[in-house]
Amino acid sequence: MILVFRGAITQRDGMEITKGIQAVETAARILGVLAVESHPVPLRHIAAVAGIPPNNLRFYLISLLKTELVAQDPVSGCYSLGPAIIGLGLSALAQFDIVHSARRELHRLADSLGFTAFLTVWGNRGPVAVDRVDGRVRTVLEIRVGTVFPMRRSAVGRCFLSTLPQSECDLALKIEHDAAGTGPYRDNAIAEEVARLRADFERDGVTAARGLLLSEFTAMAAPILDRAGFPLATLSIVGPVGILDDDPSGQPAKLLREACNSLSGQLGWRTERAVAGKIAEKKISVSQRRPPVDGRL
Repeated sequence: MILVFRGAITQRDGMEITKGIQAVETAARILGVLAVESHPVPLRHIAAVAGIPPNNLRFYLISLLKTELVAQDPVSGCYSLGPAIIGLGLSALAQFDIVHSARRELHRLADSLGFTAFLTVWGNRGPVAVDRVDGRVRTVLEIRVGTVFPMRRSAVGRCFLSTLPQSECDLALKIEHDAAGTGPYRDNAIAEEVARLRADFERDGVTAARGLLLSEFTAMAAPILDRAGFPLATLSIVGPVGILDDDPSGQPAKLLREACNSLSGQLGWRTERAVAGKIAEKKISVSQRRPPVDGRL
């Protein structure tokens, strides 16, 4: 997880304090370099990545070693994060409130895109909406906090299908199938459908569905992952068909991925491993654009 200073501290009178302690910010930069490495690294590597002269870096490392924020391998002399970081990280995770933190991202998505944004978690009957923020574009009234989304016919359901272990989804899939009354439950057919959804998600970094649950609306969703890659929740955006761009290479999908990667990073998920949508940053010509998403809000 990269350590980043994200804003100014505000005094009671509303004035911002923009002047900080440079040494603290430099130390945070050093820790940020070590945080993205999977093994101990030499001083020269830290100096090059952090942009700190080696002679100056040594003084910072001495203090960080004393406080056990950094550890040094006695044989190689290379550096890694120290044991004190573990305690800090566990405390930070214990204090992390997914609903509170995600609400900031919901507001950013709704404000920047103009569409309704949802936070969804995995419940005992499947994906359930726990928060929503409306945008300026015509909103969807049928989906409220507490709504349980279908697994195969909604963007959030597809998102959980694409990221949860299959065993976690089986019960919700069977309940949904039985409620639909469409004949016997076929494991092989469901498994093939889930495999296609997972492949699409691995490529795009988002799941999308258009027009079946609510014929006039389309939606996209992306997961908030913990350190192990388990989806704790999803963020999704919903808007009218033809107005919300639901192409995975479009701006709404890009902002959705960025919001979820930011929250996942706060939970310890390494953003360089997070699905970023392999086609998302490429410019795709009109002739190359994918056809409309088949099915399903």
